[in-house]
Amino acid sequence: MDSPIRTSKPLLIAGQFNHRVIEITPAGDVVRSFGPGADGLFARSVIGVSAVQRIGTLTPMAGTGTRGGEWSPGVPDGAVDSGVTVR
Repeated sequence: MDSPIRTSKPLLIAGQFNHRVIEITPAGDVVRSFGPGADGLFARSVIGVSAVQRIGTLTPMAGTGTRGGEWSPGVPDGAVDSGVTVR
């Protein structure tokens, strides 16, 4: 697959409605992931991940929460999670 993004470094992707962050290589291979996905939330999940960035060895992630229902099956009533966590 020919990607319009040209980079030689891994790319971080915030999956807002999957409550997950993945890091992929330029070839598309998953290097690592954080978060169990929409159907397997746990107490330390970042709900509604909207931004992620690499700063040295740290990876700050911002969560905005979610309204629930069809947008987020793992959180049927929605969840407020406005904050930043660093992994």
